[in-house]
Amino acid sequence: QRAGRMEEALKTFQAATAKDPGNVVGYVALGEFYLTRAERDQAEATFQTTITRLPWEADGYLNLGQLREVLGDQKAARAQYQLAAALQPRQAAPALAALAHLALTQGNYAEAEALYKQAIVTDSSWILSLGQLYQAQGRYDEARAQFELATTRLTVQNQSDALVALALLSL
Repeated sequence: QRAGRMEEALKTFQAATAKDPGNVVGYVALGEFYLTRAERDQAEATFQTTITRLPWEADGYLNLGQLREVLGDQKAARAQYQLAAALQPRQAAPALAALAHLALTQGNYAEAEALYKQAIVTDSSWILSLGQLYQAQGRYDEARAQFELATTRLTVQNQSDALVALALLSL
């Protein structure tokens, strides 16, 4: 039954993108759908189509960067994330956070910290990630400050996560 729903979803995504070739949401959803099914070639082709048809939209570059990261190509992922951040500076937080994650995987904590701080300027939801970075480095007072800030500025779910992080710091 689930397989039938998946096929129905695929047909719906394909119909939506065929009906409106300029619908970035449709292409991103279709590409992400392919990723959930581990159809990486199809996902890549869909993200490339997004970039070709909508080169001014950051989402295609961001998703292609995520795919490259999953495939282990950090250099290509970084390039895609940088393009996404440059295209829409006011909405660059997800791309900046993705770059911060890449910096972390390479052990570059200073770069990750700077990128998270840049992301927070336009999207405060990354406060929790900055706190986690500080915690991983043993910078507990700075982590605590970020977690406390998160309890007042984020969504209820993220506030709850911040409270858990604060409790764990107290152990």
